[in-house]
Amino acid sequence: MQGMDKGLTWTASFEGIPGSVTYNAVTDLDFHRQNKDIVYASTSHKGIYISNKAQIWLSLGTPEYDVYAIATSSLYSATQGGLYQLTGPGVIAGKVTDEYSHQNIDGATVFTDVGSSSITVDGDYIMVVPGGVCSVTSIADGHANITEQNITVTGGNVTFLDISMQSGISDPSVGPGQNIDRTSGGGGYCFIATAAYGSPLAKQVDLLRRFRDVYLLPYHLGRDMVNFYYRTGKPIAVYIESHSWLKPPVRLVLYPLVGLAWLLLSTSILTKGIIALCILIACVVLFKQKMATAKRLAAILLFLIFISFNNDLHAATLFQQVGVSSSPNPVGSGARAVGMGGAFIAVADDATAASWNPAGLIQLEKPELSAVGAYFRKSESFVSDVHHEIDNTGKSDDYNLNYLSATYPFKLYRNMAVSINYQRLYDFKRSFNHRFNLSSSGLDLLQDKNFDQNGSVGALGLAYAVQITPVLSLGATLNIWTDQLSWRNGWDETFSEHDTGTQGGVPVTIDTRITDNYSRFRGINANLGLLWNINNHLTIGAVVKTPFDASLRHEFRYKSRSTFGTPVDTQTSSQSSLIEDVKLHMPLSYGLGVAWRVSDALSFALDIYRTEWSQYVLTDAQGNEFSPIDGRPKSDSDAKDTTQVRLGGEYLFIGTKTVIPVRGGLFYDPEPSHGAVKDFYGATIGTGIGYQNMFFDMAYQLRWGRNIDTGNLINTSKADIDQHLFLASVIVHFK
Repeated sequence: MQGMDKGLTWTASFEGIPGSVTYNAVTDLDFHRQNKDIVYASTSHKGIYISNKAQIWLSLGTPEYDVYAIATSSLYSATQGGLYQLTGPGVIAGKVTDEYSHQNIDGATVFTDVGSSSITVDGDYIMVVPGGVCSVTSIADGHANITEQNITVTGGNVTFLDISMQSGISDPSVGPGQNIDRTSGGGGYCFIATAAYGSPLAKQVDLLRRFRDVYLLPYHLGRDMVNFYYRTGKPIAVYIESHSWLKPPVRLVLYPLVGLAWLLLSTSILTKGIIALCILIACVVLFKQKMATAKRLAAILLFLIFISFNNDLHAATLFQQVGVSSSPNPVGSGARAVGMGGAFIAVADDATAASWNPAGLIQLEKPELSAVGAYFRKSESFVSDVHHEIDNTGKSDDYNLNYLSATYPFKLYRNMAVSINYQRLYDFKRSFNHRFNLSSSGLDLLQDKNFDQNGSVGALGLAYAVQITPVLSLGATLNIWTDQLSWRNGWDETFSEHDTGTQGGVPVTIDTRITDNYSRFRGINANLGLLWNINNHLTIGAVVKTPFDASLRHEFRYKSRSTFGTPVDTQTSSQSSLIEDVKLHMPLSYGLGVAWRVSDALSFALDIYRTEWSQYVLTDAQGNEFSPIDGRPKSDSDAKDTTQVRLGGEYLFIGTKTVIPVRGGLFYDPEPSHGAVKDFYGATIGTGIGYQNMFFDMAYQLRWGRNIDTGNLINTSKADIDQHLFLASVIVHFK
């Protein structure tokens, strides 16, 4: 469609956008922050699209609500959803061409600094990459290496990156952590060592090649040294090859370098430190003899020390999220409390009070022991209007000890109580698998994805309560979050993917495995409580759970293998790893409760509880700050705080020797997310029996969310989520 007005021509470009005038109304446009050939468009009802110079519009998904404006900073952050999301791998794809001739470059190696790699077939390349910000490097014979920095990959999405290469001298090695095996073979480009030892397969040549890949190429000074070697080494190698008498003395000259390579590749950090110390002493001696020589040696020394302690993944930034399987909002434990809908802040009159409102411990008149067992089952039904192959249901379940406590009331000038307890607060067990077809993004690639997560976080609590006046009590619980006792504090995430398709008309299979292990969750915070008995019928309770910084050990592993069919017959493999200590800032939460005791048999309770998830921050070892809610950089995140509302009641059938309770409750328990909370609702029922000094309680809780936007957990999908929780409590009173 074209229109002419004073020499100006407007051309419609909407191939790939739905054709209805009503639904393809464009509400905003924005360009790629670095590549102005790529443009984004938001439509009124049909979501967000991306296009390049080919003017083929590809869908980036349809948000739950109408889109009025977009920003590329948002499109380039991790995910659109909430706490349950995974920042999984995405895809980088594009063409590699010669800058002058614009011809496709075949056989180029393209790799990232997070370990992914690919080779070009008819100029096309494709890689599965962990979500985050990375650099992409391309190397090809007869062309100078080129690196594109700050390429952002979001889970489940495709980042298109075309690379144009200039003619020049190539560095033919692969990137850090990669091992590319081409069936056509190759000499490894260690020209002089190959000539001296007679074979590119010699152990000494392999050591030098690995030394180059691990300790030289990742650094600017090292790359300069390698480029100088490539410019000068080949003629020397040819001369050595034609004069065999030179091979023994050249091997003798290479022995120190081979020995250094072996020491750096095969020894511990302590051994490397001793080596560096020896070099430092030598430099000090030489400094007294010749300043210029010492300066050069000092530069070499600093370089060697630096690379000795930095041979893991270090340059890229990985998006990090914390995906909790149960409700993320901090609540207490116990079958009685859960049976009342979790409205227990102003009730808190049993041994589980330390987890709800520690001031309530003052209501206990006898020593108590309590134990709570839990069974948790979760079902997630995913549905996509765009990718029907996604439709599936993921299920997970778990048994665990949810709470254990011992409480002792006593009087010392005034009524007091102490308690020691363990509470398991967060569960991480969940799994799902699904298929994803990238044909709508212009790629012939069918992905089979599988995600598995398992773990938990709990704390040891030391509680104390004191009666200030006959109607006012205060209490505090010191929570010690640690894995140094009998439980593990942490979780594991495993993401595996099997992809099949074509690249440049050649069959390709890509197998990817990503593991994230978070362990050693440690920190200290407090629950501060107040209980005010206004009269015999009305009680008000309040609790504040203080924020704190938890330390974590994060271990990341990435492995990928691409197999190309005939006629290429090539296999590439890559891997990377990262071990770092990260910090997780847990947010402030606080609640207010009211209990109304109608009679000895009937009571009601109402709680309102707020958690400031906007202050929930994960800081990695590089100092990067993320919102664990959505994986975005903290500066781009708009995680919303949540407010819970819980209402419950209890009626007691009181006999001569037994008490049988009937309980029920309703609650609104939203989950934090970017831009808006996710609505979750719940209902509970409970009962039990009390006989003499023993009480047994049971509770069932159903928590559900409908049409929940899953963001990039499973891209373009929504989910109906059902969570079932069964609790059984035993409380024993002692005289």
